[in-house]
Amino acid sequence: MKRQIVPALPTERAQYERWYRLGLAAMTAVSARLRAEQRATGSETVSWFPQFVVRCSAVHADARITTVETVVHSLPVQPTAVRVAPNWVELTFELSQYADVPAWRASDGALWRLYDGLLTSLIGTAFEPLTQIRVGLTWYGDGQAGAREVMRPKFNLYDARQTRVTMVPNVQGPRLTVSPGGRWQRQTKIGAVVKKS
Repeated sequence: MKRQIVPALPTERAQYERWYRLGLAAMTAVSARLRAEQRATGSETVSWFPQFVVRCSAVHADARITTVETVVHSLPVQPTAVRVAPNWVELTFELSQYADVPAWRASDGALWRLYDGLLTSLIGTAFEPLTQIRVGLTWYGDGQAGAREVMRPKFNLYDARQTRVTMVPNVQGPRLTVSPGGRWQRQTKIGAVVKKS
């Protein structure tokens, strides 16, 4: 048993640390934005939730769409959207399991636990090497005062029931595609973009 687990740990730990640093600036920017939103509303709870976009280098990914779909469906947390280009695959993770208008007590600890959940869910999967992590905020609300489901978000609540795969032409620079939001209105604020040097 030790022979199976222990040798993998240093590799996984090193991978996790590389990815952690890759999104560090974006997470710091989003943390500051969340605090600003809380100050603006004067409330402990907000309906702004982190949105994570991770990009992986993949040569001729557009010609191997079936393989990409297989890899995506093997992930422990399904992304809400997948974009495939000739040289990369991009996954978008947004809050997807909620009943009423969701809200949370947005603390730094809770935010970083979500980021940890993102990274942990990708460790040991075929979705690598990561080259970019972007973090933004998505607002979930119906524009009316009403019941808000105060929750403690966990990354498994980002698991989508149905993943949409979109082909993207070979374009320069990152673009963000947000899935349609059902009955809730969504606004997205794009956080910092961090590229692997």
